[in-house]
Amino acid sequence: MDLPLRQMLARHREHASCAGCHRRFDGFGLAFEGYGPVGEQRTKDLAGRPVETQAEFPGGGQGSGVDGLTEYIRTRREKDYVNNLCRKALVYALGRG
Repeated sequence: MDLPLRQMLARHREHASCAGCHRRFDGFGLAFEGYGPVGEQRTKDLAGRPVETQAEFPGGGQGSGVDGLTEYIRTRREKDYVNNLCRKALVYALGRG
């Protein structure tokens, strides 16, 4: 079965054991669909289908592509983003968790 990524992810969300996590992170991955496996920009996926970057984020936000994700983070999750970035930078600087 050769389903588009968006449909495969929708099938994961149909199963209770998968849905809890997939509802939280699928939107973030779909926002990056405009980029290929090594970061090149693309308009078609690996199967030659047009990519869709429209995504629904946790908490009801929506956006398209990286710009939409950036706006979602800026308006709804900026404090979480900054706190996590600082925490990760400190772990890296100290060389320990």
